[in-house]
Amino acid sequence: KPSAPQTLRHLSMFSDFMDRIQGITRILVGEDSNGNKYWIIHEGQESEPHREVEFKSQDMEDFDMGTLPPEWRMWLKGFRD
Repeated sequence: KPSAPQTLRHLSMFSDFMDRIQGITRILVGEDSNGNKYWIIHEGQESEPHREVEFKSQDMEDFDMGTLPPEWRMWLKGFRD
């Protein structure tokens, strides 16, 4: 039986594969000191790109936008490039 990290890794690989098939491109923009990653997502040629954060922790109880550095919160809202 696969471990939890192996299962998450396999799900991530499958998700990346499906994104490529559907024309979705994820571009890593940066990472903060807490290990959170910031992405620009292009969903095909016709849609506007959007910004997302991937929290380091996979535990839903740890998700708190207030813990993000101010410069990254501003980037997510489109106030910074």
